[in-house]
Amino acid sequence: MSGTDGASRTLGSGDGASRTSYAKLHPGPGWPREQAASHQRARIHAAMIELVSERGYGAVTVREVVRLAGVSTGTFYAHFADKDACFLRTYGLIVRRSMKQVGAAQKGCH
Repeated sequence: MSGTDGASRTLGSGDGASRTSYAKLHPGPGWPREQAASHQRARIHAAMIELVSERGYGAVTVREVVRLAGVSTGTFYAHFADKDACFLRTYGLIVRRSMKQVGAAQKGCH
């Protein structure tokens, strides 16, 4: 399952142009394609969560998501058909993780 686990948040330069970003993998050989793709998706999911939580879904643009995630627009569209698909996949990840946490908590109560 891809999620936001691999996307470490770092503070931007403070100039306002890039208030936050998510740490990228170091470039170069050695990263398997799927690992790099998973890391990109995780950063996109994290950016979507942050932006939607701040301003609401309707105000968020793909351009803002890719800027915050540190990926290209082409990379975004390689992973998701559009903003709706990205949001729905991100929402699904949140729901699945929440269900796992609730299930684990219930098992601990018995």
